[in-house]
Amino acid sequence: MAGRTVLACACLALCACGSTVSIDDGSLKTKPSPSTPPSSPPSSDDTVVVADPFPTSPPCGEASGAPELSWAYRAGTAKAQETVAAVATDAAGNVYFTGSGSTDVDFGGGPMAGHAGYVVSLTADGAFRWARFLQGSDWGSAIAVSPSGQIVVAGSFMGPLELGDEVYDANQRNMAFVAALTSMGEVVWYRAFGEGQINIATGVAITPAEDVIVVGSFQHGADFGGGMRHTDGNRDAFVAAYDAGGNHLWDVTPPGPGTEIPIGVAVDGAGQITLAGHFSSEWDLGGGTRHADGIQAAFVLHLDDQGGYLWDWTHGFDGHGLGHAVAADSLGQLYVTGEFHGSLSFADTAHPPTSELSSYVVSFDAAGTERWGRVYEGTGGARAFGIAVDDSDRVLLAGHFAGQATFGSSPQVSAGGYDTFALMLTGAGDHLWDRTFGGSKDEEGHAIVRGCTGTLFVGGRDPGNDTGSLVSMDALLIAFD
Repeated sequence: MAGRTVLACACLALCACGSTVSIDDGSLKTKPSPSTPPSSPPSSDDTVVVADPFPTSPPCGEASGAPELSWAYRAGTAKAQETVAAVATDAAGNVYFTGSGSTDVDFGGGPMAGHAGYVVSLTADGAFRWARFLQGSDWGSAIAVSPSGQIVVAGSFMGPLELGDEVYDANQRNMAFVAALTSMGEVVWYRAFGEGQINIATGVAITPAEDVIVVGSFQHGADFGGGMRHTDGNRDAFVAAYDAGGNHLWDVTPPGPGTEIPIGVAVDGAGQITLAGHFSSEWDLGGGTRHADGIQAAFVLHLDDQGGYLWDWTHGFDGHGLGHAVAADSLGQLYVTGEFHGSLSFADTAHPPTSELSSYVVSFDAAGTERWGRVYEGTGGARAFGIAVDDSDRVLLAGHFAGQATFGSSPQVSAGGYDTFALMLTGAGDHLWDRTFGGSKDEEGHAIVRGCTGTLFVGGRDPGNDTGSLVSMDALLIAFD
């Protein structure tokens, strides 16, 4: 396909009106079954905007060779901040993304009102399908699609959040939420939780049984559906499991005296769960007390399918370390990415101190043994935020870098500020290819996924509507074929 830019547009609203209700922390809310089958597009109304005629993705099929830029999809307004935070695909190759939007942003069907998170769906070749505005939410942080096509989005909100026919009012605190939608964006069920000032759902994954795993952090107290949990420190991590209907299955909250923040979560074919994130001070994840050598240290926590502790990894950072994302392949091998400042030792290799933020990828077998590690540096920094594994167990990495960086055999130079990068490794860590995308200002990469059509999607943001008088960023989705 020839390169093209799709300039986006869409009025989104999860609910334009409704009665305000008090927060019933952790309670399940469900919507009646839609009158049309989930595979049929609903009509556009005040809750969802749908393309007419409704497009379909091209047939599935494996792409060959290293991909090239195919198209870029932007949505944004001047003097505002929009972003794509997470990306997922379904079995038909359609792509879904979530993030943060602002007043008058247009994703495909007209300008929206308010500042909130959103969910947008496109075909694999970039045609707008539908969009929904999570009215009142601050941010959609994570998104996943089940084998049967149910979409699950998680994030946070402050003040009123309109979900279904009700309005949750969090007043002046941040509350976490998780919501399930049909493949056409209609609400199925939703939950909100958190009693302290800062409660954020940052990751979501689907198990082989189509249960929903949500991770994040909470402050003071939260009821995830199984009773009130309380924190020991500033913010504690949580892992909560729900069935496909939103019914609570279990939750765990490993306590610590500092701040523990899981960012990414992955589930392998056996249903085992892996978290990646960072913590401060010290923390007993289940295998003994771990210490952060610097301000924060990255961690990996591996659990069984009921949330039971199996193993953890925290060592290797001398300075500042963050964990951003994790992926699992068909063999149960794990791949974790993040960034660090200082020195790093893993997979029997010591990396010397860095003066700029640098990225790492480390792989583990299912038992937690380090297999290999890679470090990527830029003269102005190199920051990896998204990782995924494709159907052939190849590793995909996305982020952004400034200056000069070497991802493979040849250096890449940013066009100005940060440029987005995407690269592919074999499951053994060998470099296959890398690509960059950027202009004279900052282009950021936050998430990556490959669909069944072979198209590679990278989500992030760029300054497409920057007026020069105020920092402005547009939501950005880049496609490589």
